[in-house]
Amino acid sequence: MSLAVKEKTTVRLVFFGAAGVGKTALIQRFLQDKFDPKYKRTVEELHSIENVIDGVKIKIEIMDTSGSYSFPAMKKLCIRNSDAFALVYSIDDPESFEEVRRLRDEVLEIKEDKCTPIVVVGNSYG
Repeated sequence: MSLAVKEKTTVRLVFFGAAGVGKTALIQRFLQDKFDPKYKRTVEELHSIENVIDGVKIKIEIMDTSGSYSFPAMKKLCIRNSDAFALVYSIDDPESFEEVRRLRDEVLEIKEDKCTPIVVVGNSYG
């Protein structure tokens, strides 16, 4: 098996969920192995990492969203341009789980593909 890089692929993973459920904290823990207990409101941030898997260079773009969704057209565009979704809720907030249900339905409707990769994450933040 050759270790030469064959091609480059970009995958966009979006974190959706209500404000304050810990989306940014999860992303920071994954990317930087750090945790900041102070809540800071996120507008929107795009992080990027690269890995080589089976000789293929994979660029993973991780989109951290605000949770307020003030601009529905922008959210729809974000869904259309993304490949996979992490839907985050707080295990202490049942309404945030209901938001995840709504977001899942919206993603499936916009993507028109029942095979869209979606993971639901129950988080305990704070």
